[in-house]
Amino acid sequence: MKKLTFLFLLIPLITFSQARLGSSLNEIRNEFSAHQMGYININNIPCLIVTYPDIQVRYYFNSKSFCYQTSLVTQNLKQSKHILDVYNKNYIITSKTTWIMNDSFRTAHIKFSYKDDIGYVFTWD
Repeated sequence: MKKLTFLFLLIPLITFSQARLGSSLNEIRNEFSAHQMGYININNIPCLIVTYPDIQVRYYFNSKSFCYQTSLVTQNLKQSKHILDVYNKNYIITSKTTWIMNDSFRTAHIKFSYKDDIGYVFTWD
């Protein structure tokens, strides 16, 4: 139950500031240094993974080491449904699996998908 409570507190905070779009690898690494982190390359794209209980946040970087895409990954269907509810309430729905999030300065496109190898994925770019 503690893990679910943590997730419910985390999800509303996944906004531009948490998606970290446009932030450098060093800025993100320093900000989340207290959390479990790992690095992988996916199709030669550097990816920093920050792990929380039952959820991962994946930050993808361009050749200049700036974040251009963020993915929220969970294997838990209940968590995914909660995220879908939050997104449906707070963002502009463009389809059953896509949203647009606007703030005063920028726009993010969010897409929901399922990938057999990692689970439910919410991608911000």
